[in-house]
Parts: sequence; structure tokens; C-alpha cells
Amino acid sequence: MQTVAIDFNFNDTKSSVEAFLERLRRKAPGAALSEDVELDLRSCQFLGPAAVVTLCALKAKADLAARSFRIALPEIPPPLTNYCRYSGLQQFFGLGPGPDGHPGSVTTPVRQFRTRPLSELAEMVSLVRRQMGLSESDEHRLNLTLMELAQNVLDHAESQVGGFLSARSFANEREVRFAVADMGIGFRETLRRTYSVLRDVDAIRLAMTANVTSKSSTHNLGQGLKLLRDIIQAKGGSMFLCSKGAWFELRNGRDNVGVFLNGNEYPGVLAVVTLPVRAPDADEDEDEHGDVWG
Repeated sequence: MQTVAIDFNFNDTKSSVEAFLERLRRKAPGAALSEDVELDLRSCQFLGPAAVVTLCALKAKADLAARSFRIALPEIPPPLTNYCRYSGLQQFFGLGPGPDGHPGSVTTPVRQFRTRPLSELAEMVSLVRRQMGLSESDEHRLNLTLMELAQNVLDHAESQVGGFLSARSFANEREVRFAVADMGIGFRETLRRTYSVLRDVDAIRLAMTANVTSKSSTHNLGQGLKLLRDIIQAKGGSMFLCSKGAWFELRNGRDNVGVFLNGNEYPGVLAVVTLPVRAPDADEDEDEHGDVWG
């Protein structure tokens, strides 16, 4: 059993994901796929939806391979320990009771899906509606965005564990974060059946192009992830996506594509979306389009 200390904040950003992959690679080579591992999170001060879906997907993958993948959860601070419970992370690893409704309804528990997660996505949209308020038009846009995100994970996964999703509202930052992950074959292996792609970074660039599809699903919109990216950019949000050794990031209205350092790889696909949301002011009407997004 290899013990790996995660003594940093596992936030919903590229730098956090890269730090996590680097720690696994250095402390337990091959840990994500082929060794018995315990992650010591007791010195960690923050876990976000990206951490939750990644850890749960890795455990599901290890369970299928009859490997042990365990975590030691932090005991303080209380907001973090509460999140471990209400996000479903604690229950998924058999470390305590599951969520019974987060006070304030700011977290949707991690959900595992193998088909289109209609009810699970409705739960996420409900979170936003309760916390921030949504017009009908914005609710439709949010549904479309999340469905495209989940569908692309399914289309590119071929994963025996399916996909995992989770969401959290941050009232102080006035934003909502969504994360979806799988432990599948990644974009390159999927797209190379139709396109000439030899590298993960080429595949992730191609996946962000309109009218690119794996043709693996009748639900595929033929937009790759471009539709999702365009909606996020229009709303002033951010997006981080990684597949095996490559990553894409939309931040501050700018796209960046690159490869992980030192040969690190995410063992599947991870997508994280952050959307700023503002509730309508009590003394102000919605704008002419009914928008309440920031």
C-alpha cells in the first residue's frame, strides 16, 4: 500500500489538477491505475467538485481492478468536513453517513452515471435556481450546457465506471462550479477513428472545433465542445478540460491549450465549468432578454 500525502488545496483549477497528478506520479508511480493507494488528505484545506469527481472515479476504477484506493479525510476545518459529507465523498469511500440535504442547499452530491444523467442534471439546475434565481431562458441555456458536457464525457469515455458529476454553489464568490469526470480512453483514442490525430494535445484542440464528432451517439450534436465553450465565454465563465496528457483552459475570455509537465496524465477525461451568477436585484427588473447571469 502506497501512502500519498495531498497537503495542498485541491481546487477546481488546472494548477490543482496538475499538482495532484504530479504527487501521484512521484510518490506512487502508476498509482491511479495499478497499485493499492491511500491518499492522506488530512492536511488539505480545500476540496472542490473537481476533487470529488476525480477521487470517486479513481476509486470506482480501482474497485473494478480489485485494487484498494482509500482516502483519509481531514478533520478540520468544519466547512471542509461538512463538504466531505454533503458532497457524498465521505459516504462513497465508506467513511461515514451520506448527505441528508446540505443546509442552504449549496451542494449537489456526487452522482455516477452510465446513461444520459437527466435527473442528476436537473438536480444541478435546481441548485442554481434555489441559490441564485434563474429566468426560463437562462435555465434552458444551463440545461443545454450541462447536457452537452455530460454527453461529451459519455461519447468519449468507453469507461466501465461511466461518469461522475458534482456541483457546488459559492455564495461569497457568486459562482457555481460543475465537474464531470470519467476513467475512459480519452479524446485521442476516440477521435483517431475518424480523424488523423497522433497526440493528446491535437485531439483536445480538435474536440473544441465545431462540427467535430466521434459519431458514437445519436445524441451527439456534432459540435464537439465548442458549443459549451461558446456559452461559457458568453456568460463570462471559465472552463478547464483535460484528457490524458493534454489540457484546455478558457479563462478571462482567452483559450489556452497545453500538455501536462513531466509526462503526467489524467486517467480519462475531466471537465470543470465555473459560471458567475447574480440574483436579480430586488429593485431592478431583469433585462429585456430575461437574463440574470453575470
